[in-house]
Amino acid sequence: MQHKLVGFGELLLRLDAPGNLRFSQVEQFQAKYTGGEANVLVAARNFGISHCEMVSCVPDNPLGHACIEFLNRYGIDTSSVHSAGDRLGILFVETGTSVRPSQVVYDRLHTSFRSMDPDSCNWESTLKGAGVVHITGTAPALGSRVNKAIDQCLLAAKKLGCLVSFDCSYRSALWSIEEASVAYRKIAAKADLLFASPGDAKLFFGVDHENVDQRMATLMEDFGVSHLAYTDRIEESASANRLTGVYWHQGNKHSSREYAFEIVDRIGSGDAFAGGIVSRIIKETPGEQTVEFATAAAVLKHTVLGDFCLVSEDEVNELVAGKSLRIRR
Repeated sequence: MQHKLVGFGELLLRLDAPGNLRFSQVEQFQAKYTGGEANVLVAARNFGISHCEMVSCVPDNPLGHACIEFLNRYGIDTSSVHSAGDRLGILFVETGTSVRPSQVVYDRLHTSFRSMDPDSCNWESTLKGAGVVHITGTAPALGSRVNKAIDQCLLAAKKLGCLVSFDCSYRSALWSIEEASVAYRKIAAKADLLFASPGDAKLFFGVDHENVDQRMATLMEDFGVSHLAYTDRIEESASANRLTGVYWHQGNKHSSREYAFEIVDRIGSGDAFAGGIVSRIIKETPGEQTVEFATAAAVLKHTVLGDFCLVSEDEVNELVAGKSLRIRR
C-alpha cells in the first residue's frame, strides 16, 4: 500500500484554561492549533508514514498562517490547505479533574472552512498515490459546501483505489443525532475503514443486536466495511480511566490488553488511536499487532498536553512490550 495519508477537515485554534481553572476564573488562555483529521495525520507521521497531507481552508491572515506553520512544524504537507474566508474556528477547553469532567465550548460559525469552495480541492491530484484518506464526523456537520467536497473526495478515492477511513466522532454541539445519522450512513456506505463503537452502531446506523460482536459484524456487513475499530473506555474519574481497543478485519476480531492510566489531556486520544490503526493498515501489520499498537498510542496520548500525539513509534512499541518505566538518562 502507498505510504501516503490524506486528511480532510477543519483546522481550529484551541484555547485552554490554564491548569484546572474554570472558565469563570480565566484571565488568559493558552493557544494551540488542532483539528481531528490533523491530529490523525500528526500521529501517523510520528508512526512512520512519510507523507501526510492536510486538505482544508483557513483565512488569509496571521492566525491562518500560524496554523499552517504549526502543522508544518510536525512534518505535515499543507500544500492543499487553501486560504480564503474570514475566520478560523475556535474551541475553548476547560480541563476537569477528579469528579469534575472537562468541557469544550465551540465557536465554529461562519468559518473559512464552512464557506470553502468545494471545487478548490483537486482530489484526483491530491489522492494520487495515497493509501488512505481520513475524514471525521465533524466535517459533514459543517454545511453543504463541505459535504459537496466530501462527495467529490469519496468519488475520487474510489476511482483511484484509495481506502476511505471515517471516524464517527459525534459532537452534539454541532448537530442533532438525526442529522448525523443521515450523513454517517451515506459516508459509511463508501468507507473501507470505520471507527464506530457499539453505541454508534445502534444510535447512528440502527444496528441493535444484544450481542455486541454480532452487532459489529452486522454493521460491517450492512455497509461493506472491511476494517472497523473502536475503544472501550471505563471512566473511573475525570483523571483516571481504563482503556481497551478493538479492531475487526475481514470478519476477525482482535482486542488489546486493558490499560489503566491517569490523564493529563484526554482530547485527541481517539485520533491517536485512529492514527495508530491507519498507520498499521498502511504498513500492512497483522490485526493483533495493529490493535495493540493503536491502543498503546491512545493511552500515551493521554499523557501529552494538546491534541497531537507527540510520541514516537518506538515509544509506543516500548509500551506494548512492557518496557521499564524508569527514567531514561
